[in-house]
Amino acid sequence: MATARWYLIASLLIALTFGATLGALALATRTLPLDLLAGLGLERARLAHGYAQIFGFAALFVMGVALHVVPRFKGVPLASGALVLPTFWLQLAGAAACIAGALADSALLRSAGAASATAGACCFGLVVHRTLAAGPATEQHLEPHLRAGCLWLVATALLAVAAAAASSPALQAAVWEAAIWGFAASWIFGMSLRIVPAHLGLQPMRARDADRLFLAYQTAAILWVLAAVGEAWTALPGSRFLAGAALAAAGLAFALRFGMLPRRPGGPPAEAAFQAFVVSAYGWLVAALCLGPGAASAALLLGQPYDSLLGDFARHAFALGFLTQMIMAVALRVVPLFAGARLWSERLRAALVLLLNGAVALRGLQVLVALGADAAWPWIALSGVVGLAAFLAFTLNLVMSLRQRAPAVA
Repeated sequence: MATARWYLIASLLIALTFGATLGALALATRTLPLDLLAGLGLERARLAHGYAQIFGFAALFVMGVALHVVPRFKGVPLASGALVLPTFWLQLAGAAACIAGALADSALLRSAGAASATAGACCFGLVVHRTLAAGPATEQHLEPHLRAGCLWLVATALLAVAAAAASSPALQAAVWEAAIWGFAASWIFGMSLRIVPAHLGLQPMRARDADRLFLAYQTAAILWVLAAVGEAWTALPGSRFLAGAALAAAGLAFALRFGMLPRRPGGPPAEAAFQAFVVSAYGWLVAALCLGPGAASAALLLGQPYDSLLGDFARHAFALGFLTQMIMAVALRVVPLFAGARLWSERLRAALVLLLNGAVALRGLQVLVALGADAAWPWIALSGVVGLAAFLAFTLNLVMSLRQRAPAVA
């Protein structure tokens, strides 16, 4: 589908500019005695970077891949195809307006962008829902996860509208929580139910177990985001502690099931690079859960302050280590195949694993700084440079794969 490529192209353009590049400049400005933002302001740049990665890179890429894989999962044509193009323009315009509003410090522009992204998310959710509704349910019961991911994207955009209108830092923090633990996690868990066992030779999860984990995780994620929203008006330490502990437990159950178990005896051989992507991605999910909701809950229980450096690393362990790594792993596996092409470079894909994990590991120096190793602070800037190199390597490999159009291996 030609239109689906527009989603991927726009996603990569945003990621390479206001996503990875602006993020690297902001991180260097924050950790080094330099101002690489030309007076733009660190907080504006960080806010624009966040919007670029969520509404631009992640949302557009997930949408583009979903247009390819969801109909194939169900064995039916894509439903409501007339909404595909409006969804693209609404989401792209929303991401661009949010980024511009953050850079210009315009709450009105941010609100308008988030409203456009809300409309785009609603259209996308309708396309996915109607496609999933066609035909019998999949054996893996992935439908609830994908539908929940669509609802979470709408909720994220609505929270962004409220955060801009109220100029509330607490509501803005809730935007990131909903985007990470709601939208992104739901889509990756749903896709993992289908793709990970097939490519790594794992025993597929029983439908009953998948449904139980779905209910447990979604309940915990809703409580976690509600507790974050509640902080905009009143402190809810008890509910936030329980929500954080429940979210960490449910997320760890998924991580142990998909990222850490050995291959099924006699199953299909796994590609070494794909396996490395998945195992390391779920490993970073464990780190994000433990140092994010887990550590925040422990701090509340002990009555101690929660170090913001741990929270910042947890978000990036999820966003770069888990979300980005799973997006790139799946994209390099299925996008060339659906386009009738071979992967351009296996070596570049192997290098991408090292670059992504190296970027997250360097970002992890924040944990050492939180423990008192202040000398590690300037070296954190290298994380942005390595992360940008990873995005460049991924883009080059994907673009060259799509250009060559060699016969694909089934």
